[in-house]
Amino acid sequence: MIWHIRIVHLWCAALFGILLVTCTKAAEVSEITLTPSTPIEVGQSATLSVTVIGPDPQFAWEAKKGSLGDPKNRNSVEYKAPDSPGQDAVTVKVTSGGVTTIKTKVMDVIPRAAAPTNVSSAPIVVSTATVAPTTAPTNPPAPTTAPTVPPPPTTAPTNPPAPTTAPTDTPTTTPTLAPIPATPLKPILCNTLAITKNVFAGLQKVPTQLAFYFPTEGSDFKCAGVYDRFKSPPLSVRIEFKSVAGNFGGWGIGTLNGYDASKFSEICFQVYVEQPDQAFLFKIKDTKGKEPVFKEFAEKPNQWNLICHALSEFTAQGLDLSSLDNVNLGFGTETGDAILWVDEFELK
Repeated sequence: MIWHIRIVHLWCAALFGILLVTCTKAAEVSEITLTPSTPIEVGQSATLSVTVIGPDPQFAWEAKKGSLGDPKNRNSVEYKAPDSPGQDAVTVKVTSGGVTTIKTKVMDVIPRAAAPTNVSSAPIVVSTATVAPTTAPTNPPAPTTAPTVPPPPTTAPTNPPAPTTAPTDTPTTTPTLAPIPATPLKPILCNTLAITKNVFAGLQKVPTQLAFYFPTEGSDFKCAGVYDRFKSPPLSVRIEFKSVAGNFGGWGIGTLNGYDASKFSEICFQVYVEQPDQAFLFKIKDTKGKEPVFKEFAEKPNQWNLICHALSEFTAQGLDLSSLDNVNLGFGTETGDAILWVDEFELK
């Protein structure tokens, strides 16, 4: 979970006097995102989240039918669908700068898919045996005289001559089958569970871990799990950012309840770029909101670049490794346009 805070101060001076008034811009709150996306089955768990741009946001989540996990004063929360199908609504109230914004998401809760019924595939065998007759057949009468046995031959039969040449075997040729072309796998969303499993394997066993990205709308920032380029199979995360008028974007992997990473001393990951000296921001955030930032460069084009950081560089800026919230990459005016692939995140 992550949010960026932008504070806009508008200083208005009175025509007469020296009184200054501070005006704060209301927070920008995205629509609620459900991971995985709707529809959701009865009793199934998922993650709800919003992206907020505003000062010191406070969150209050409520579900009409389903249940929500703790804590609820964060920008994402674990949701469990009700036990009966129908519609459910989840609401979040975001208070920032003295202004409260309310967002609601209505979800379709569907019954669980029925398990397929096994149908026997054994063939039905029809007997072709002849039915025995109901009466015994009449045996022919025994002959009254013994049959005449022919005398043995006076000379041994002549065997046919052996062939002078061995028969020539007719060669058999095996037809060559044309190879069946492999169907390329389609890209997947960059915030699915498969991303953490394959890109940051060390976090896949952490409860309520999830990948995320922001903003979730617009065309200036795009990310996806792709199968056509990776450091380790089967996939990597491709990120594309277009810097326009001070915009920003980011992708990362985090946990809802924090993760104790104090036993590790270093974090490494791989970055592939097509242009030299590709810039991006590398950040680690704890559950208290502390988030040191380092500007990185992937220098070598058309190959994987190994990026490593000593975790002491982050703790020196106040990061609490015993309560790690997320690891993320950021993009903005200071990085410019970017196209890159990332893989093999590892805490060492």
